[in-house]
Order: sequence, then structure tokens, then C-alpha cells
Amino acid sequence: MEQITIFFKKEVLESFNELVFELYLKDYFASLDYAIDYKDKLVSFINNSISSFPHKITPFEIASLHIPIKEPLGMFFLKNTNRFI
Repeated sequence: MEQITIFFKKEVLESFNELVFELYLKDYFASLDYAIDYKDKLVSFINNSISSFPHKITPFEIASLHIPIKEPLGMFFLKNTNRFI
């Protein structure tokens, strides 16, 4: 399996932190330590498993649509260098 590199934008990691803190406040986690551990496992899963996800071709109906996006989505794949940004 080829090695890929994933770079998370600062905003993405902050969103993960906000998510787990919000879930902690809503009693989804018994402690803040469990919430932080969950976030760390989520990031680790993405780093270690993204390359093993099966490749799927976008259906023509969806690929032919032009949908303007007002702000960047936060993660992009550079196919020629096998890097996620």
C-alpha cells in the first residue's frame, strides 16, 4: 500500500475539539479525558485508514452539476502527490 500524507487545516482540528467538547457538555462522554481520547482516535483513524477506503467514481449526474461553494471545504486531495490537505 502506498504511503500518503494528510495535512489537517487548523480550523478542522479546532472543529474536532469543539465537537468533542460539546458532546462532553451534553454527557456523551463520562469525562473530558474520554472526549479528548475519542478525538485523538478519530484523527488517528483518518491518518491510518484513508488510503484503504475503496475508490469510487462519481456518477455522471452529480459530476456534471456545477454547485458554487462560498468557502473552502477544509480537505482536498492532490492525486499526483498522494497528499490530503
